[in-house]
Amino acid sequence: MRPRVLFVLGPPGVGKTTLVRGLMDFDTLLAKDVTLTPKLKWTVTPNVLAAGHYTGDTFDGADTVGYNMANATLDYWHENFFDKPLTILDGDRFSHAKVVEKLRAWGREPEGLLLEADGRWLAQRRAARGSKQNEIWVRGRTTKARNFARFINAHTIDTSDYTPAGVLLVARCKLNPPAPEPVLGPAPDESSMETDPFCRCPYGA
Repeated sequence: MRPRVLFVLGPPGVGKTTLVRGLMDFDTLLAKDVTLTPKLKWTVTPNVLAAGHYTGDTFDGADTVGYNMANATLDYWHENFFDKPLTILDGDRFSHAKVVEKLRAWGREPEGLLLEADGRWLAQRRAARGSKQNEIWVRGRTTKARNFARFINAHTIDTSDYTPAGVLLVARCKLNPPAPEPVLGPAPDESSMETDPFCRCPYGA
């Protein structure tokens, strides 16, 4: 399977960090299976690499990468983790056209998931985690996420009616939709079919 680079996008409080933790199977990993690189911050697991440090704090993940460190952090990934099966860039730090240009120059076409939710639900979510972000700033971050999602042709998931586990299931199948069943012809040779560990849900794409 080719290595993949995934942007997880959306307004503040929509659940980006929670989804990334799910894609990493973070809550089932042993401590020895998780490495936090120090200065240029990455969370390294056996199959998935995520920008920033995932430690369980309210604002972790790529939010722990300084704005002036994003370029160096990406270069460090290219030098050390380029062939990791799945690399995840979440939130605002890496959502720039120059990052996409760099990825494409390195031969990686980025993919994306844009998480959306009802505005009232988002406000409740931000209040529950003690977030005191300025409303104008929040609207700006939301607009930027949507514009960048269009730029990379990201999939959209409305998370309003899903639990975090449900969002994870839908995300897995957005990334790896089930192959359509053939209408005519012989049955496929199951012994030659590849099983994709990132798609384990009953939903369609």
